[in-house]
Amino acid sequence: MTVTREPPATDLELVPGFAPRRVREPLVDFGEDETRLPLSEAAATVDFSRQPMLRDYNIYPGMKNFPVRYWAASNWGHLYVESWTERDAALELDFELAVDHIGAQSLRLWCQLPGEDPTWHIPDLICNLRGGGCLVVDVKPPGLRNDKFKGVTEQTAAACASVGWEYRIMGDPDPMVIKNLWLLWHHNLDLHPAMERVADLLVDYVEERGQCTIGELSSEVDDPPLARPVIWHLLWWHELDCDLREQISDWTVVTLGSEA
Repeated sequence: MTVTREPPATDLELVPGFAPRRVREPLVDFGEDETRLPLSEAAATVDFSRQPMLRDYNIYPGMKNFPVRYWAASNWGHLYVESWTERDAALELDFELAVDHIGAQSLRLWCQLPGEDPTWHIPDLICNLRGGGCLVVDVKPPGLRNDKFKGVTEQTAAACASVGWEYRIMGDPDPMVIKNLWLLWHHNLDLHPAMERVADLLVDYVEERGQCTIGELSSEVDDPPLARPVIWHLLWWHELDCDLREQISDWTVVTLGSEA
């Protein structure tokens, strides 16, 4: 049985780019429990990034999108996403230092304007942030963002702003950044103890020089090809840093990362 609490109408301040509207306090439900709670109450007690998906994960012939499993380093486990576009968005979020854990379609948000029926929306991704709070993400390529999507995202942005959450629309990534992130992603597992010594040597070299190219850095070990996977690992975990907008090569300049 669904239990609904009726909070009063309040003015919600939207994120920049949206105009404020007077709406009822948003409600939320999650997991197998159909109870709707005020978002302000649930946000303080529930880690939505670790709740199960609310939609079934189905694959069938002729479907237009391609559901896949993405292995998230932030989760140290798999994440189900509904399309390759969502997979690339999850990859970008997984790489972000601020993101601690990523969930997919794990909350249903109910919004209601006075005099109108309540509407609900399940955001594509929700991230628990290291510094506290959440980042809610909807993923849609620009060419598919119609008026209905705009209306949904306006209400979602308002709901997130009401509890201090961040809200982001993704789906138009830089192709070169994605290409580079996939290269680094393949090397995000823990290093073998022998490779940890190589990693320490590489980080120390960059710290001493301030910056160098990947080719110069690789030449500092006895087996340069062996150094490159370690460099990719260090770049993924932000112990080294480089410009991901340019294709990673031996000429790429690396500097010390924020996690070194």
